Order: sequence, then C-alpha cells, then structure tokens
Amino acid sequence: MLQERKLVIRTVAARLTLTNLVLVLLIIGIVGSTIFVLERQKDDGLVVNLSGRQRMLTQRMAHQLLGYSQLRDQGKPAQAERQALLLTLQVFEKTLEALDHGGPAPMDLQLVNLRQTPPASAAVSAQLARVRGLYWAHEKQARVILDGTEAERHQAVAYIIENNSELLSEMNTAVSILQSEGEARVRQLYYIQGGALLLALLVFWLLASYVERTVIEPLKRLSIVADAISRGDVQFPVEVSGAKELARLGASVERLRVAMKNLMPSGETAELAGL
Repeated sequence: MLQERKLVIRTVAARLTLTNLVLVLLIIGIVGSTIFVLERQKDDGLVVNLSGRQRMLTQRMAHQLLGYSQLRDQGKPAQAERQALLLTLQVFEKTLEALDHGGPAPMDLQLVNLRQTPPASAAVSAQLARVRGLYWAHEKQARVILDGTEAERHQAVAYIIENNSELLSEMNTAVSILQSEGEARVRQLYYIQGGALLLALLVFWLLASYVERTVIEPLKRLSIVADAISRGDVQFPVEVSGAKELARLGASVERLRVAMKNLMPSGETAELAGL
C-alpha cells in the first residue's frame, strides 16, 4: 500500500506539474506576442514622428528658399542660409529613403544622431514614391535658386510657391497611412490578448476537467470505499478508473475488501453492513 500511495502522489504531482507547465507556456505566449506587437508599435512611433518632421521640412525648405532668394535680390551675403538649406535638403532626402526602404534615419537636423527604421509597407512605399517624385522636382528648382541666374531664380521661386502645397499634401497623406497602420497594430494587440485570454480559459477548463476526472474523482471514490470498509461494509466491489496508478491502488483496496469479507462471518458482515 505504501508503494501504491507513493505512485499516486507522483501521479498527482505530474498532473499538477503538467497543468502549471501549460499555463506558464500560455503566459509566455501572451507576453511574447504582446512584446512583439509593442516593439512594432515602438517603430510606429518613430516613423510617424519622422514623417511628421518631413511635413515640417517641406515648409522649412520653402521658407529657406524664399529667404535665400530675397537676400540674393538685395545683394546681401547668404552663405550661411545656403548651407542651412543644403543641410535641410540632405536631411529630407535621407529621412525619405529610411522611411521607404528602412535603414538609419537622422533624428536631428545636423545628421549627428541616427536611428534604424523598418522598411515601409507597400501602401506607404507607394505614397512615398509620389512624395519622392514631387520632391525631386522641388530639389531641381532649389538648385536653380542656389546657382541660377536672377531670372531663372525668380522662375524657380514661383514654382516653389505654386507647388509646395502639393508636396505638403502628399506628405500628409503618407503620415495618415502610417498612423492608420499603427492603429491597426494596436487593434491587433487587443485581438491577440483577447484570443490568448479565451484560449487560456479554455485550456485551464480542459486541464481542470482532466485532473478532476483522472485524479480527484477516483480519489473521492477510494475515500468513500475506504471509509465504508473501516466500518465493516465490504459488500460492494471497488471500481476505480482514471490514472493507471489510481486503478492499481483501487485494485489493492479491492483485494483488501475481498480478504476482509472472507475473514468475516456472513452474519457479522450483514450486521455491519446495516450500520
């Protein structure tokens, strides 16, 4: 009996360990999926921030081009303004490339701090292609303002004034698409967590039912039978299903019941059974 009891303990421990292991794996899965989506959301914040800065840079470029042209018209030195404008163009170009294809993007206007960005989705990439087409036309006019004749410069300034709003509008569209994709990933996180919670509840219910059916119920039946045998009621056979070790323990109790029944006179057995 002692050996059979040890087997039961090990069986119960194994089932409880299995239950805990499955629940731990579910928790790890929930945490892992949440971390994965949150990491994507961290990238979302970065690219939305950079794309929002691109909108600012389109306005900054127009302002710098007009200011530079005005200084040239007045015959004033504009070397500092020229260098600032070239730097703005370079930051815009590098950021646009990083937003589209992924890679290091400048986090400041001095190109000192860089941050790795992920490649854009197909929808964002298509929109950024439209932005790029408009930008290169602007960049061409910017070079005319910087190095062209006075008449060419005035024509280029007129082009910038007329078309800058279109570049800004297309960049706004890119920002909207990026924000929509970020919001979609937030919803994805809710779906993952909700689905994982439902799965965890289902698995917990299945495991609890399994432990109830294979361990707890057989032990309850054995407890009832053992109590009856202790009171001399040895009339009913012991039937225990479930785990193999519990069935073996039930068989041992059944042999004990049969042995006690054979040792007891039939009249005494009937009398004890009526108690």
